[in-house]
Amino acid sequence: MNDLDADAAKRSGEESTDAVIKRPKPDAETKSPSDASKTLSKDTTTLSTDQQGLSAPWSVEMKQASSEADFSSPSGDLEASGQALNRDISDSESNGYSDGLSDEESILDEISFASEDGSTALEARERCSAARAYLKTEGYRKFISEYIGEVADSNRFFELTKELGFIPKHAPDLDNDEDVLIGLSTQYLQLAMSKVLSARRRIPSYNTIEQFVETLEKAQNVLVLTGAGISTSLGIPDFRSSQGFYSQLEHLGLTDPQEVFDIDFFREDPSIFYSIAKMILPPDHSFTPMHGFIKLLEQKGKLLRNYTQNIDNLEANAGISTEKVVQCHGSFASATCVTCGYKTPGENLYADIRSSRVPICPLCSKKRAEIMKALEAEDGPMSYVPYAESYGVMKPDITFFGEALPSRFKNCIREDMSKCDLLICVGTSLKVAPVSEVVNLIPSHVPQVLINKYPVKHYEFDVSILGFCDPVIAHICNKLGWSIEHEDYERIRNDALEVENLDLGVFELSGKDELEEKKKEEAEEKEVEAKKVVDSKQLAQEVNESSESVESK
Repeated sequence: MNDLDADAAKRSGEESTDAVIKRPKPDAETKSPSDASKTLSKDTTTLSTDQQGLSAPWSVEMKQASSEADFSSPSGDLEASGQALNRDISDSESNGYSDGLSDEESILDEISFASEDGSTALEARERCSAARAYLKTEGYRKFISEYIGEVADSNRFFELTKELGFIPKHAPDLDNDEDVLIGLSTQYLQLAMSKVLSARRRIPSYNTIEQFVETLEKAQNVLVLTGAGISTSLGIPDFRSSQGFYSQLEHLGLTDPQEVFDIDFFREDPSIFYSIAKMILPPDHSFTPMHGFIKLLEQKGKLLRNYTQNIDNLEANAGISTEKVVQCHGSFASATCVTCGYKTPGENLYADIRSSRVPICPLCSKKRAEIMKALEAEDGPMSYVPYAESYGVMKPDITFFGEALPSRFKNCIREDMSKCDLLICVGTSLKVAPVSEVVNLIPSHVPQVLINKYPVKHYEFDVSILGFCDPVIAHICNKLGWSIEHEDYERIRNDALEVENLDLGVFELSGKDELEEKKKEEAEEKEVEAKKVVDSKQLAQEVNESSESVESK
């Protein structure tokens, strides 16, 4: 009897296995982001915020004539309107999460300033910064007057959207008549302005590590937002780095490595996920010094909440109270049958996961066997069952792309954003919405600090400390005279760190471990490049030999 069967037997007195247990409905209705492109392609003059998964603080009726394009807002405080927009976006997007900067279904993408007019990327970036600064300081009316003037056509609206640093994900059909294009371009420009107005700007006088230390010592409601980078010291890969989880999935033949966490792909073939799930399975009873630091904040009465994007549940190993943790993307702590809703502790799946087996619900196993047998026969009575491959499959309660986020995220952030007096983002690239939007939900006067291996350039942190999370937080604790309860802490805190001021508010901390890691990464990159050269030469030689062979014949 395996762990799942044993757990089911234990519950047999509580649940009837004869009853048809319906799959529980999600906390919130999940909308397909692809509805956005459908909405924008219609010959309509009104932005359907419901279909786009966006809810703006004002409803703008798109005018048919370019001279009547309307950017007005009933709110006298456009900064507040922009912030309200961000909150509404976050609320609506909590129906399902997405890659905030590169999601295929997003309406606007932030661009990399690969300019088309011959100017350098630096010049394009400077123009973007100037346009954004003017909009935020002068307001939308002066911005429109200054940057558009009397000539208002769709081309100018598209250009100005780009100048603000955004480009439509789904390119409009420029063969449409001007009335349709003015409506689309106005929608894009207004959304771009709203994004800029809702984005936080740095506190001018807050830019040193010493100020961060002083704030941390006085703070009473610290909000810590964590990502995969805080667990890498335990051997758990992050997701987006050159050596991260996604980079290791090329052998699966997926169009996009993120598909391994797509709920539709899981339903079609759960074996894909379970072939690699052991790579991110959390280690037993382990946690990192950074997790220990978050626990220390709680012990000192300073921790407001830890919003974690991680699914490893290491916060529990560190002893952080459940009440203080929001697992934004779920975790391996529990699992649910995708067919009947049967729930079990996640550890009951670990044996199957470590063996790359698909775990089956004990209540659905008999029916699944019948379906699988019918599928093999190809013409059996149940060969048409939709998503037959995932019938009766147990799924860890981690949130896949296309699924609803846990309702706890939305409920807590509404309460916490006004209480927070210090935001610390650790080990995250902040590319997955809506969790990444937390940065803009916190009041602008509250200091924001980034601790990460790489800079995050699409948000304006007051202080960015670049380096591995554990040594950085040990350095900060040394300055405070604090001590983290962790077996590796004394070794880490005694590692001499070099602090380099790279830019205003940007610091890099590197020690012996970091230097060794950098050398290792550089060596691996050189090895990859060398292999490419060898493969290229070998291919050229084979082509030449093949050509010579044909000519000789």
